[in-house]
Amino acid sequence: MVVMLKRLPPVAEIGPAQVGTCTVRDFVELVRLGAVPAAGDEYLKAVEEGVAFWNREEAAVRSA
Repeated sequence: MVVMLKRLPPVAEIGPAQVGTCTVRDFVELVRLGAVPAAGDEYLKAVEEGVAFWNREEAAVRSA
């Protein structure tokens, strides 16, 4: 029996990651251009709930 193997192109390449830089000016420009979507109401509510949870008083933490 003869088995023929077909050489396929590589699916991954292992090596150092390309390092890019981004300044605050670059980020502001992305936001100004609309490339970074604004946070929705659901996300903002979840963040506010998380902040309230982690900033609760110590007595409330002990009773929980």
